Amino acid sequence: MLRQFVPGGPASPYPLGVTEAELDADPRRSMRRFLYALSGDAPPDLVPRLFKDPAPAGRVLDSMPEPEKLPGWLGEQDLDEYARAYARTGFQGPLGVYRNQDRDWHEHPEIGTAGVRQPALFVGGRRDPAVLFGKLEPMEAAVPNLRRIVLLPNCGHWTQQERPGDVNDELLDFLRREQGS
Repeated sequence: MLRQFVPGGPASPYPLGVTEAELDADPRRSMRRFLYALSGDAPPDLVPRLFKDPAPAGRVLDSMPEPEKLPGWLGEQDLDEYARAYARTGFQGPLGVYRNQDRDWHEHPEIGTAGVRQPALFVGGRRDPAVLFGKLEPMEAAVPNLRRIVLLPNCGHWTQQERPGDVNDELLDFLRREQGS
């Protein structure tokens, strides 16, 4: 799965032990950089560069700039809460999800075959790596009642946090339409 971002590269750019040590050393710094780098507030060329020119030896933070200030949607208290959670649990669990994507795909081929039959709405950020490097067609095929795809400009991976008003408006509009049909 991650090979689509780094063709010919390893299944995971996060070497066991190396990436955890880097991120666990300062969870607040790690979260601040991650949240900023994958957001619509970061420079537009940053996400493509992060995925096409990854930092060497699993050091993911080396390529992520330190923001001069937190984005408007991210408060100091929110960042503190994330940092406390990761200081308690570490980053091994979340990294494991990415490290095991290929194995999960091969060992559980039934994942993703059931599809979604309920009416659905997709709201994402145009600058989200999943949107930039992924394809929407497989989702459209697996979700026959996908009513609408909304891609918010200047929005990154943290859609609900970055653009809560737009997300709520889209959800309410979707629910009104579904209630009327």
